[in-house]
Amino acid sequence: MRVSGTSTSYAQCASSVMGLAAGVYELGGIPDGMIPYLQVKSGSAIVLSSVSKPQATLTVEQTASPVLCQIVVAPNQTVDSVITPTLVRVG
Repeated sequence: MRVSGTSTSYAQCASSVMGLAAGVYELGGIPDGMIPYLQVKSGSAIVLSSVSKPQATLTVEQTASPVLCQIVVAPNQTVDSVITPTLVRVG
């Protein structure tokens, strides 16, 4: 996916994922410190983040409903990158 432009507020591209099994997951596809960043939400809680929590255990409760995967660009950031975000089950 190509992400290009300058954000004036938080900009995001999101996709819901249903049917994940509980387990340990990690994010990939964006090098450390790169704009934009990835995050995964279960309900309103951020459960994975390429900035602060790139690996986490998702529980049965968290995976029972759709998990939201987001690519986020913070306000006033300029980006021109091709990325391949991934959510990988570990083990």
